[in-house]
Amino acid sequence: MERPKGGRPPRFAADVELKWVKARMPVELADAFQNEARKNGMTVQDFLGHLAEKLTGVPYDPQGGLPLSA
Repeated sequence: MERPKGGRPPRFAADVELKWVKARMPVELADAFQNEARKNGMTVQDFLGHLAEKLTGVPYDPQGGLPLSA
């Protein structure tokens, strides 16, 4: 499937198998994740991915993830 021209590039290569993970947490904790991610110039997804990598040893690579714009 071809991606439309001018669209955002995919975050992961087409051959990377992905799984959605949802988590419920108190608003204070979710806000803290968002604030920490923002301070590090990351998306929450990348922030949590790197945090999970540190805890589990399973590598997380955003594979060309785009930086947040100002």
